[in-house]
Amino acid sequence: MVTRDWLLTKPNLEQPLKLPQAYQKSGYHPTGYAVRVDGQSGDYVVALTGMTMRQAS
Repeated sequence: MVTRDWLLTKPNLEQPLKLPQAYQKSGYHPTGYAVRVDGQSGDYVVALTGMTMRQAS
């Protein structure tokens, strides 16, 4: 869970996600996520990262 107080600390975090052993649908699935503050605009960026094609199994 992300709170306002935590976001005010201007985090720079990138973490791997726990990956399932099987996927119900083929497609691009994330392997991680990131939370940071953009240095130019000051906007918060919350992103899924490492999008990788996975086949349904």
